[in-house]
Amino acid sequence: MTVIALLESKDTFDNNGLLGWIDCKDGSIACESFIKHAAWCMTSAYFAVMFPIQGYSIIASPAAADFVALFIAVMFGAFSMISLYSAAKVFIVKKALIKVRNACNLAPPPTA
Repeated sequence: MTVIALLESKDTFDNNGLLGWIDCKDGSIACESFIKHAAWCMTSAYFAVMFPIQGYSIIASPAAADFVALFIAVMFGAFSMISLYSAAKVFIVKKALIKVRNACNLAPPPTA
């Protein structure tokens, strides 16, 4: 199998540096899914908003409820931002691989 690989940094595979590749035989592209990261982003954003609201109805002490709500909102909000960054990165990688495939005149795989 001959591939064209897109690496995170030059001449290295460390820290999961392989972002994706193109199979030179059939032109198929292998990389992570944008939809997966976008779904995690939206789900985490939803939980960042909804869990703190529900926390106030469960926890009796207002001071404790404020702390728990803030902690949950920050935790899920941070995960949402990380997922948004990953989705954007995957989107850019996929577009770069498509441009390389087109520049090398490799045929895209047939669709069913």
